[in-house]
Amino acid sequence: MGIIKNAGRKTLGEIIIAITFFLGFPISALVFAYINPTIGVLCLVFCIYLLYLANRLKKGK
Repeated sequence: MGIIKNAGRKTLGEIIIAITFFLGFPISALVFAYINPTIGVLCLVFCIYLLYLANRLKKGK
């Protein structure tokens, strides 16, 4: 019953993962390609760090 009851609820970690995949990675790729490769790599590292934090939140530390 608990699984069905909480099926529509998203945790903060899942929300961060979704935002990072759909916004963070494309933006860092565009920055890398068109603006400055160094800043693009830094954006990519930041996205990977966000995914790491989101996975820790999702697992409940």
